Amino acid sequence: MFEQMDDVIAVFLPTGVPSFSNAAYGRLWSVDPESSFADVTIVDATRDWQAKCRPGPIWDEVRDFVLGGENRAEWTNTVTTKYGLSLTCMVNPVHSGATTIRFCESASAPALDIVSQTAMAWPATELAAGGRQR
Repeated sequence: MFEQMDDVIAVFLPTGVPSFSNAAYGRLWSVDPESSFADVTIVDATRDWQAKCRPGPIWDEVRDFVLGGENRAEWTNTVTTKYGLSLTCMVNPVHSGATTIRFCESASAPALDIVSQTAMAWPATELAAGGRQR
């Protein structure tokens, strides 16, 4: 079902370990879900996202939400990549304490294919490294 969506989606367990991402996630963030996604945590993922976006407090909030406890309510914020692409980040609690994180084009942004536009914009060195900063 998620593979059919254009939105970029990842699901993290309450421990911060990823349990799912769709192909659009891999393309947007330049990671191969088959080889590297299982080796990261929400801390690693948000560091990668932060490295590719303009500064903002959202990444700490995402980490805290995923690793947080009870009484979590969904929220939305906007991020902008270093290449000027405006994305809406939607953070939603799901059953068993897991969290769904979804990125899609911001309503105020011009319509474009976020996955292909962003993937083309990342420097070749980041793409070759799977998008991960070490």
